Amino acid sequence: MLATVVAAWAGGPDGRGRAVALTVGLFAGATLLALALVRLAGGPGSVTRRRAVPWVLAAELVALAVGVALGVPDEVVRAFVAYFATGLVALAGARRDVSAHGLLAGTLVGLLLGWFPVVGAAGAVVLAALVWSRVRLRQHTVAQAVVGAVVGVLLGFVATLGGGG
Repeated sequence: MLATVVAAWAGGPDGRGRAVALTVGLFAGATLLALALVRLAGGPGSVTRRRAVPWVLAAELVALAVGVALGVPDEVVRAFVAYFATGLVALAGARRDVSAHGLLAGTLVGLLLGWFPVVGAAGAVVLAALVWSRVRLRQHTVAQAVVGAVVGVLLGFVATLGGGG
């Protein structure tokens, strides 16, 4: 959701575009919240990455279609594409336990680096702390956490290339 707002901001001063992007972002956020509530209700392990990610990807496609129909800025479409790719990588990386936290946060950092480099650099510091915490909490190996973060940053940054902003 935050990435959608960042992308709308990068799209320029069109207030309507920001409002539409926020609406689309809230839709995606509501989907994630619903999945989190399902997990809370069902207990640990009730919503695995393999079960949850396809639903999130489907929600992203619906949100993207709504956003495009409403005329969201190109940057919002790029952010959605980056996060859709991130979801596919998260699903494919589940067998190797690639850090989904690193993927998601890394994608946001990549978008920020492309559109707002100074903010993106600050985000990279926060991402490094996240990677460290995932390893320290023994949720991932160093390789799993770093691969997730690096792939996320690359997906986000590539999405910013070739457009205005």
